[in-house]
Amino acid sequence: MTEEVPQKKAKQGENSSRVLIVLGASLVAALVVWGASELYFDIALEPEMEQSAS
Repeated sequence: MTEEVPQKKAKQGENSSRVLIVLGASLVAALVVWGASELYFDIALEPEMEQSAS
């Protein structure tokens, strides 16, 4: 015999601000890595491209 479970009790987890904090922190980390790679390209790789073009 199967037991009927109400929808609110059938959830796997509760609403929590921790999930939002983890998502926000990962977004900030991704932006930091993206910014660092942009700076690396501008500083380290661009002079090589200018020398080879002339």
